[in-house]
Amino acid sequence: MPVPQTMDRGPRVKASIIITRPKAAADRLAIRLAEPVGPACEIVCSPVIEIMAVPATVGKIAYHGVIFTSVHGVLHAPDMTAKKTCWCVGEMTARAAGEAGYAVKHHAMDAETLLADLAGMQVEGPLLHLRGTYTRVDLAQRLADAGIPCDDLVVYKQDARSLSTQARATLEGETPVILPLYSPRSAALVADQGPFAAPITVVAISDATAHAAAGLAPENVVVAGRPDGVAMIAAIVAVAGTVCPK
Repeated sequence: MPVPQTMDRGPRVKASIIITRPKAAADRLAIRLAEPVGPACEIVCSPVIEIMAVPATVGKIAYHGVIFTSVHGVLHAPDMTAKKTCWCVGEMTARAAGEAGYAVKHHAMDAETLLADLAGMQVEGPLLHLRGTYTRVDLAQRLADAGIPCDDLVVYKQDARSLSTQARATLEGETPVILPLYSPRSAALVADQGPFAAPITVVAISDATAHAAAGLAPENVVVAGRPDGVAMIAAIVAVAGTVCPK
């Protein structure tokens, strides 16, 4: 179902939720939030990162498995004659990998946890990390340092985008804004386009993301109970119940 850039809730709007995730993820989140947050919250989708495929080939190395740290790595993975065993960051990534035909050996809630888990397993290399151009954790190098041979291959890029006219106007207004942020980079990209006048409540997926959002000078910061989509939705809905109750 197509999702418009804004969902007009009419004169009863008490706050706005600005979603800055890449478009497909932003649309899914907007749909998930529409009913639980109610008509008092206007939902504005304004991606600040655009995902684009990068042509890539695996070559002739016989990798024993692959690592996916996002759904995008799965979606843009190069063709492999035989789908490999894989290790993933995030439940959604693991689900996407399984649906794509990979044998999901293990998934962890974040990259650091996955590194620790792999170091404790008797994993045979070499492995291949299919990733984007931007990454906070150099998994391939860290695994190699831990004695597990690993290469990486860029299969998608994450281009920065400006806030939409609607999102900017909302952030420069007086109505309270709930701003879910799913990565330190997205937090920094939004902050770099400020300053903004609206009172902002940041809902961050992690402490690192909350730290990166400091440049927004938010009135409140809420960190999700876990670094995953389910916990983020719960946190956003809880904040909305306070900022713009039904």
